[in-house]
Amino acid sequence: MDAYIIKIYRRSTDDPHSLVGQIENVDKGHKHAFHNTQELVNLLSLPSEPDNQTRAAQITIKTETKDSK
Repeated sequence: MDAYIIKIYRRSTDDPHSLVGQIENVDKGHKHAFHNTQELVNLLSLPSEPDNQTRAAQITIKTETKDSK
């Protein structure tokens, strides 16, 4: 499960879908800006993919497991 920090910097009282902010994936440290609710929903809907460090760690663990047998 991914954890996010969502910062809303500006929103319009006239239009509830008009807001500006930033979303950060806590585990991976990725940050993305959004300019309305649809962009925020799209960013939350992106599939979670392992970053390069996580992938390298997984490969190392698999290699060490094979070598220890």
